[in-house]
Amino acid sequence: MEKFKSKTNAEKKKEIEKLTKDRNEQVEKFFKTPEQMKEYLTFMSKFYNYSPRNSALIQKQFRGAEAVGSFTFWKNKGYSVQKGEKGIKILVPTKYETFEREREGKKYQVGVKYASKEEKEAIKKGDMKTKDHIGYAAGYVFDISQTNAKAEDLPIIFPNRWIDGKVENYDEMFRSLKELGRKMDVEILDKPFQELGAAKGSYVEYQALNSHGEMENRKAIELNPRNSELHNVKTVIHELAHAKLHGTESGNHDRTHPEKEFQAEMTAYTVCSHFNLDTSDYSLHYLHHYTEDHTQINDKLALLEEVKGTSYEFITHLENDLVKTNELQKEKESDQELQQKFGNVEVIFRDEVKRVSGLTPDEFQSTFYDKHNRNVLNNKEFQGLDQKETIEAFNNLNDKWNAQMDNVKMVHPDMKEPHAYVVWSETNIDHRLMNIKDMDMTLAKANIDSFKTPGYDKTRVNFVVPDENGIHVKSADRIDLGDGMYHNLHDHLKDVQPSLAKYVPQTNDHLKDIYSKEVIATTLERIYKENLYLKHANVKDELAIDVSDSDVQVIEHYAVHHNYLSESELDSLKSNVYEKFTNDKEQMDTTNIMVHLKGHYEKYQSHLQAENKGELTEEKVVNRMKAENQYTDVKYLALKSNVVDERMIDRMESSMKDMTNSCTKNEAKEKDSPFQKSPIQQKNIGLSM
Repeated sequence: MEKFKSKTNAEKKKEIEKLTKDRNEQVEKFFKTPEQMKEYLTFMSKFYNYSPRNSALIQKQFRGAEAVGSFTFWKNKGYSVQKGEKGIKILVPTKYETFEREREGKKYQVGVKYASKEEKEAIKKGDMKTKDHIGYAAGYVFDISQTNAKAEDLPIIFPNRWIDGKVENYDEMFRSLKELGRKMDVEILDKPFQELGAAKGSYVEYQALNSHGEMENRKAIELNPRNSELHNVKTVIHELAHAKLHGTESGNHDRTHPEKEFQAEMTAYTVCSHFNLDTSDYSLHYLHHYTEDHTQINDKLALLEEVKGTSYEFITHLENDLVKTNELQKEKESDQELQQKFGNVEVIFRDEVKRVSGLTPDEFQSTFYDKHNRNVLNNKEFQGLDQKETIEAFNNLNDKWNAQMDNVKMVHPDMKEPHAYVVWSETNIDHRLMNIKDMDMTLAKANIDSFKTPGYDKTRVNFVVPDENGIHVKSADRIDLGDGMYHNLHDHLKDVQPSLAKYVPQTNDHLKDIYSKEVIATTLERIYKENLYLKHANVKDELAIDVSDSDVQVIEHYAVHHNYLSESELDSLKSNVYEKFTNDKEQMDTTNIMVHLKGHYEKYQSHLQAENKGELTEEKVVNRMKAENQYTDVKYLALKSNVVDERMIDRMESSMKDMTNSCTKNEAKEKDSPFQKSPIQQKNIGLSM
């Protein structure tokens, strides 16, 4: 196998010069005949995101290319270049920096990578300025036909590119062009200012009165009412290109008339070709008319660069709109199929039972689209299920999956018993459709949980009731969980909605494990404890304390009113909680004070030892006295708090002194060790044991 040989700088330079010459000759060739112009523009419409230079080089080397990318591009997309395929050479812009070097009175620009160590240091500090430059190197790309990718993979490889689209509906494109014009402050007029004759359209700049009665500059496009839809689309693109490239604000006033028309029509043809709109009969004749005399078209590459940039902007805008329209159309078709598939299923929609087949498109979307704008009926768990299984799977979706409206439920047409579900709630609660007894238990558990947090949690429940006339949805009066008034569904409804209370069990047997004496006592203990913490906090929040006091009164009244605890049991419970809290707090305060004392005593002892070692200095004495005074102050405050006494402090000091003496003796032994006196020192050489 022949060894790879890197190219010299001279060889690289020669290669770049050849590529540059090739692309210039290729571009010049495009201006000779309409056929050659069509060939280039059609190609350019595919590669609108490549420069005119590189488009010309790709076309010359690989006719019929559809989509190109570097070797790494294809690899990252999961495809590989076929063995033996030759890359298509293009010019790749590269940035590099230079600095000024002076030698023997002459100044040179030298690449930063060739700077000496001293020069690099000066550049880093900003003492030596650098300049940015753009150069070109040869790069290689490969067409899709040179890889193992297939044509049907293109939408995945280039998700935002208009590959398979035929624009059959001009309305969408025209609407998108109007929006593009609006972004450019160019209005597309409904009627022209004047008779346009044979002209297809015109870009105009004029002055008019605004709503404040002041004159302002305006930009607009006139369209000939005799135009076909295709001519309207092509003409608007042509005139928008004029607005972009040749308007008053563009700065291109020195362009000749042929150059302006050449650029505008090239942009129109390129954009239309990209979307499979064939305007060649008109555009190529138009372009040939302005390029017959080549001397009137100067600096063709510069003109093409501007066309490329404008085409890219227009194509990208249109693609985004049209792809979005396509996706919405596919979504609409998918919704129609789903609505047909689940048509016989009944769904509760805004407190009404409706058949899925009877929902309007908007109702269908607001019913079945989740917060990520996906139709939940497309989920895998709904595939291959019968009607009963579908209803059960749908109703078991996690909580309020639907972000656009109230909780939505499916109902089985053979439902015999009343059911209920939570429509919305300020607390975390099960939102599934369930029988009435289970709903009563679910609300009771949530009621206990709501006592543990400040305030109460508003909650709304719907009853789903079947009778001889079908299935009906009845909304219950709002429930305030944790407010001290709500206890169970029957008591809540019997006075305000007796028609619903009849569906709920009158006895509380099913709630006895939820509202037990132990559960209420445990909940009260927690609330008492939190109340005490608030009142004994270093920084008191008076509002929070008031709310907590109110919560204590609410649950105490609740416990006594429903005969879960007596007044004496409440007093005993409160007393036990207070005693435990006081003990815990006292122990914690003692620990904190002793840790604080220990720190100051340790600091004092450290300065005392330093004072007794070596030469006595004023600084040592001052530091020791300062530390001793600080410790004395902290000790005084600790004793005054009555949390610690003299015996505890004496034990701490004695323990600290013993520890200090022990450390001093160990240090003395180490100093007497012969190994310390030896001039030999160990050196770590990296061996890890």
